[in-house]
Amino acid sequence: MAEDSTSREAFNPARLLDIFDGDTPAIRQVIDETITLMRDILAKLAVGTEAARPQCRALVHELKGLSGNVGADQLHALSQEIEARLRDPSRDFSSCGCAELDEPYSRFLAGVERYLASGVSL
Repeated sequence: MAEDSTSREAFNPARLLDIFDGDTPAIRQVIDETITLMRDILAKLAVGTEAARPQCRALVHELKGLSGNVGADQLHALSQEIEARLRDPSRDFSSCGCAELDEPYSRFLAGVERYLASGVSL
C-alpha cells in the first residue's frame, strides 16, 4: 500500500542538516526564504481556472521542489499528488488544490517552530 501524504512528517530537519552539513546560519536562511516562497506560491494558487492549469501545474511543481529540499515531507507528497492530477486533462479542474495544500503548509510551519523552540541546534 502506498504511503499517503499525511503519514509523512510535517518537517524533517534531517534533509537540511545533511545538505548544509550542520551550517546553522545557512539552514535558517534557507528556511526563512523557503517559507516566504511557499507562502507566495500558495497565494498565487488561491485562484485557479481551467485556463490557468499550466501555470498552476508549474507552481505546484515549484512547491514540490521547495518542500522536498527543506524536509516538508507531507507538503512534498501532496504536491506530487496534485501535480499528477493537473497533468491529467480528463480530471476535473475546479482549483489548483490550494485548499488541500494549506493544511500541510501550516503543519510544516508549526513543525519548524516546534523544532526551533526545542533548542535543538540547526
